[in-house]
Amino acid sequence: HVAAFEFRYQIRSPVFWGTSIIFAILAYATIASDDIRIAWGGQIFRNAPFSIAVNSMVWTIFAVFMATAFVSTVVLRDTETGFGPIIHATPLSKFNYLFGRFVGGFLATATAYLSVPLGLLLAVALPGVDPETVGPIHVGDYLLSFLFLCVPTLFIISAAFFSLATMTRSLVATYVGALVVLAIYLFTSTYLSRPEFGAGATLADPFGIASIEYATRHWSAFEGNTLFPPVSVLVL
Repeated sequence: HVAAFEFRYQIRSPVFWGTSIIFAILAYATIASDDIRIAWGGQIFRNAPFSIAVNSMVWTIFAVFMATAFVSTVVLRDTETGFGPIIHATPLSKFNYLFGRFVGGFLATATAYLSVPLGLLLAVALPGVDPETVGPIHVGDYLLSFLFLCVPTLFIISAAFFSLATMTRSLVATYVGALVVLAIYLFTSTYLSRPEFGAGATLADPFGIASIEYATRHWSAFEGNTLFPPVSVLVL
């Protein structure tokens, strides 16, 4: 009941719909625009499984702020409004209260993030792009990228920021934590991405993008257009 209430509350908020629309537009632009090319170009189709996987995961970098908005604020909201003591006075256990709040906020985060694969799909389904750069459309590739690559990352990010917000009871501290995660990603993507650091360095990437790129580093254009990136031990 707590999770259902939290989920309904979040999806009715303007922040939910505004965030979803913005992410859908940005994802659409990365595929529809000829000037912004992420994991496609040359002989790689705009909607190649490899391109879909990488583009879907790239936006998890910015989803740290989405998770902060939907998950981290659920406990802080009750503290700021003074409703928290009323809840604690009810028979509702602390576990059910916290776990229900987290599940509702996480489901809202994952639902809002569905706008990313939707934007990627619309970019190749709607007219306007060069048909020579578009391969066969397989909806399953978008679902696989979302379920097996994006949702686990969103879950880890959401759990980390929810825990941080619960312990500190500070939204500022939670946003500082988000900036630290981004700083770690920038460091690993620029410094540890060099070949001499090997496969182990890709584990430092908190979003898993480096692991996907490392697992497919020797792929040909044909493999990128036909095969979904392997969910290997390194990626897991």
